Amino acid sequence: MVYSAVDGSLFSRVGSSGREPGRFERPNGIFVIDDLVMVVERDNQRIQVLKLPDFTPLGLFTHEDIRLPYGITADRAAGAINRYDVFTSDN
Repeated sequence: MVYSAVDGSLFSRVGSSGREPGRFERPNGIFVIDDLVMVVERDNQRIQVLKLPDFTPLGLFTHEDIRLPYGITADRAAGAINRYDVFTSDN
């Protein structure tokens, strides 16, 4: 769910339950950088990347070592354009 920063009212709903792009299973962490939203999904064991403002799914990344991801942070990669260093915590 997306809420208004002005008054806290519900602005819109994004996605639904599932494994397909743009759908989520137990999203835990959300991080916004530039025009990207990164969503950590515990039960899908992945991080989805969506493009703002329409929440268009761009892709996802996962790794065999991710079990129960939780938090997320990201920063622009040093000396790179459109590249990010992304860190997530895992149970």
